[in-house]
Amino acid sequence: PALDGVWGKPTSTLDWCERNYEVTVYIAEFWNTVSNLAMIVPPAYGAFQAWRKNLETRLVLCYGFLLVVGIGSWCFHMTLWFEMQLLDELPMVWGTLILVYTLAEVSKPAHTNNYYLMAGLILYGTVITAVYLTIKVPVFHQVAYGFLVAVTFFMSLRLAWQQYFEVWLFAAATFLYLTGFLVWNVDNSFCAELSSARESLPPLVVPFSQFHALWHCFAGYGAYISILYCCQARLSHLKQECRMKLGPVGLEIQVGKSRRTSRPKSQ
Repeated sequence: PALDGVWGKPTSTLDWCERNYEVTVYIAEFWNTVSNLAMIVPPAYGAFQAWRKNLETRLVLCYGFLLVVGIGSWCFHMTLWFEMQLLDELPMVWGTLILVYTLAEVSKPAHTNNYYLMAGLILYGTVITAVYLTIKVPVFHQVAYGFLVAVTFFMSLRLAWQQYFEVWLFAAATFLYLTGFLVWNVDNSFCAELSSARESLPPLVVPFSQFHALWHCFAGYGAYISILYCCQARLSHLKQECRMKLGPVGLEIQVGKSRRTSRPKSQ
C-alpha cells in the first residue's frame, strides 16, 4: 500500500514495486529515484568531456539525452506524476533515435549529414510521441523503445564485426543492459514475492532487492558504454587516435593526436 507524501496522489500510469514514501515523505520511490545517479553522473561527465574535446555534436547529444532520461526518471520516481513520467519515457525514444543516427553515420565523411535519415527518424519519433500522448498506454512506449534498442544492437554488432571499436566494449554494454532488462522483468513479474521477502531482510540488504533500481544502474551504465564505443568507432574512422581509460566515472575515452595532417573540424 502507498503512504502519503508531499507529492500527493500518483497520476502516472505506472507505479513500480517499491513501496511509496517508505523512506521519506519527500520521495515517492526512494531507491528507484536515487539509483538514477547511474544515468546522471556518467553522461553528464561524458557530455562535458565530448564537448571539451570538440567531438561531433551528435556524440554530445547522445550523452545529453541519456542525462535527460536520468533526470526525467529521477523526477518521475520522486513524484509519480504523469508529466514527469513523460520526461522519463519520451527522451528514451528520442535519445535512442540519435544513437541510431550516430551508428548509421559512423563510416561517413566528416562535415556530412544524412538529411533523409534524419527526416525518417524524426518522423518515427513524432508519430510515437503523438500516439503515446493520445493513448497513454505504457506497453506501446515499451514496444516502440524496445524496437529501437534492437536496431541499435544489430547496428553495433555489425560495427563490432568490422572492428570499428573494441569488441569487449560492445560485450560489456550488452551484458549490462540485458542484466538490467532481466531484473526489470523480475521486478514486474514477482513484485508480491519481492515485497514479502523484504519484510525479513536486513535493512542494508533491502536496497539490493529493489530490482527496478538495479535496472537503472545496469541499463544506465550499459547505455553510457554504448555511447563510448560510438565515440571510438567514429574517431577511428576519422583517423583520430583514441583509447579507453579509467576515469572518475569508470570508463572514459582518451583522444590523442590525429593520424592525418590536420584534424577536420567537428560538426
